[in-house]
Amino acid sequence: MKSYWLHKKGREDLIIFCNGWGMDQHPILHMKSETFDVLTLWDYSDLNCQVNIEELLAHYRSYALIGWSMGVWAGQKLFSKFKKGLSRAIAINGTLCPIDDHFGIPTAIYTSTQEQYNEQSRLNFYKRMCRSKSTLDTFLLRQPQRSVADQLYELAVLKNSVNCLTANDSIYREILISMKDLVVPTKNQLSFWQTRKDCKIILLKEAHYPFNRFDNWEQIMDMCLLGLPLSPEHE
Repeated sequence: MKSYWLHKKGREDLIIFCNGWGMDQHPILHMKSETFDVLTLWDYSDLNCQVNIEELLAHYRSYALIGWSMGVWAGQKLFSKFKKGLSRAIAINGTLCPIDDHFGIPTAIYTSTQEQYNEQSRLNFYKRMCRSKSTLDTFLLRQPQRSVADQLYELAVLKNSVNCLTANDSIYREILISMKDLVVPTKNQLSFWQTRKDCKIILLKEAHYPFNRFDNWEQIMDMCLLGLPLSPEHE
């Protein structure tokens, strides 16, 4: 697993962002922070972290975990044993059962992506991830600087290593779900997280990659605090 400090200014509170499959720091470099140090983790072909997590957390008053897509599962695996000091845990467009026909990415789609992955199918994936042309155009300017072979290797390792946990096992309590998600289908995310009654679910009018709408990490934190939970018509 790789890591990158997006913001490191000796602040008392830390955000750890577990990125999605195939990503690196580039798609989120535009996001600022005035109050947090922010560390991003990615590449789950190996869950051994470049940084010593226990030593890292000891330097901070508290830390918040934000997981996106496959990073929701990875964040759970990495940080469930570090609950002390965990101030908040936010899941964005992911579940703890990431490859599953009912609760995650449908298995046939995952397998097809793996079997056919090349430069063109990578672009097609980014199109599904962004949906709108304006979001895609912006994302392509920020796209991860990883090779197709590197992303494909991660895809293959994850297929054989991910497992399913239930929502009752989750350290996440604040859930952001995009209503236009074509990667982890919206209905699958809702089916997973609605099995736990103490989660706050907030719906976004976005696609799988929602970060164009955010300028800073505080906006995500504030949205979860101030946003409305899932409305009755979606239950």
